[in-house]
Amino acid sequence: MSVANLRLLSSEQALADLETIVGFLKAWQPGADPATTTPPLKLASGLGGGPWVSFGGSYPGNLATWLKVTNPSLVEGTVGSSAPVFSIYDFSQYAQVNH
Repeated sequence: MSVANLRLLSSEQALADLETIVGFLKAWQPGADPATTTPPLKLASGLGGGPWVSFGGSYPGNLATWLKVTNPSLVEGTVGSSAPVFSIYDFSQYAQVNH
């Protein structure tokens, strides 16, 4: 938790994280020794055989959609529920609640 680490809180970094974890899970093989993976995985079956779909609502809906746009072969489809259509720089009203 430092100001220097705020650079990691970007949509670009979030997309890179999604690409990494999906690639990691797709490549994992059933029966592999969990101690040989980082992080160690204990899964009942492989996850790479079927199609993957990204989904999310609001900002995660944007990330799901951007994942498909930036890396179309990684996921077969995307559901971006309530994803904002128009981006607004410094959208301070996002967290405001009107009574």
